[in-house]
Amino acid sequence: MTEPIPFLLVAGMAFARGMDLLSTWVVTPSLALEANPLMRRVRWRTIVLANLPLLALPFLHAGLSLTFIVASLLVAG
Repeated sequence: MTEPIPFLLVAGMAFARGMDLLSTWVVTPSLALEANPLMRRVRWRTIVLANLPLLALPFLHAGLSLTFIVASLLVAG
């Protein structure tokens, strides 16, 4: 039986990354004020697609995924 912890971390990661993307979109829809120079050059669709593989991170390393969740929520805040 699979433990529920990775699935909870996936939900947390999806929520945190979604809030990070939403807060970035509210502040700078054109990405002109984005701090990451790589993300400043691409479109929103590319940014969303680049974040999708992060949802597999909890199955590889729970601690690192928790770090991503906290960092994303801090940035969104």
